[in-house]
Amino acid sequence: MDLLRIADGLQVGETTIYGTADLPEQNADSTFAWMLPGFVVIGRTGADRALVVHEASDGVLEVPDSPWDGSRLELSADDPLDLVLRHQGAPLAERRPDWAWPGVDGVIQHVCDRRLERGTALLTRDDLLYRSGSDVPETMIDRLTLVPVDAARAAELLRSAGLEDAMNNPRPQPADLGPTSRQAYERACDQIADLMREPVRALAQSATPAVAAPGGDAALVRDVLATCVLASAFEQLAAQTPGAGEFHRPWTDLLTVAEAGYLPLGVTAGGELLLH
Repeated sequence: MDLLRIADGLQVGETTIYGTADLPEQNADSTFAWMLPGFVVIGRTGADRALVVHEASDGVLEVPDSPWDGSRLELSADDPLDLVLRHQGAPLAERRPDWAWPGVDGVIQHVCDRRLERGTALLTRDDLLYRSGSDVPETMIDRLTLVPVDAARAAELLRSAGLEDAMNNPRPQPADLGPTSRQAYERACDQIADLMREPVRALAQSATPAVAAPGGDAALVRDVLATCVLASAFEQLAAQTPGAGEFHRPWTDLLTVAEAGYLPLGVTAGGELLLH
């Protein structure tokens, strides 16, 4: 509401932000109350489009209001001032498709190209994971904060719920992203997953580690390696997302572990990399 007060009554182009004194009258129509519980109508933009905010979340959304269609809410800006200063009052229909992240298609393609190249180089090696079970040089341990484990512990970790959860949720969540940047990031992650998942899975399925898998489960080892490649792509994307702050990149580090010939097995709560 503080930013709404700053933008009080502003009109730029086709966008009007209602004055705070006018909000009760503008929201008095019972249509709004039952169609969009928890929302407040704060303005208008373009033809037959209302601007709304929700009491429990950030961001300004556009919604058709003639007739009213609450099923078609679309994120339009981080806040009311964003509509004016960043978008110059332009409604969604008048913006370029990549308005939330200009040039995102090129970023996605670059990330996919680089990570597929790196994944292919790893997963087609004749000596894949050839150091698995061997001693790890102290210099490497110090540089990446590694925790080597024996074969029995490695077999447990491969089947652990912690590793499974990490593999099922490999996307980093960088801090400091505004609502529009976060939405653009999630959509870009979806595109990367669509472009990379099957090629990486196929490479992993045909990969042949040089050393027997701990516990004899080669399929799990292949799944871990495939996740390292795909998840490191998400981390590279997150690092380039507009507004993203610093964040840890565990899967990129685990990919480096695999490239060094060891089996990556996850990350401890303290951020140490487990390997065999």
